[in-house]
Amino acid sequence: MSLWNNAACVAISADLFAAAAKATPDQRSVLAAKAVCGECRARTSCLAWAMAADESGVWGGLDQNERRRLRRKSAPPAGPRR
Repeated sequence: MSLWNNAACVAISADLFAAAAKATPDQRSVLAAKAVCGECRARTSCLAWAMAADESGVWGGLDQNERRRLRRKSAPPAGPRR
């Protein structure tokens, strides 16, 4: 069974989740998308996929800026500069 078959968003318009990718995001849409993700059984897998694929919009309950910050936090520290 596919990750997407269990996703809470499967029957919801992708436009809701893409709202976060706009230059001026509609915060109500972003919050609504995150609320859907908050109830989703596939959230962890979805977030992992979006982190690896570097997707925009809301995936796994985080928008692209939140995922970028998470990526930076979890990146190994840089070695000494020469």
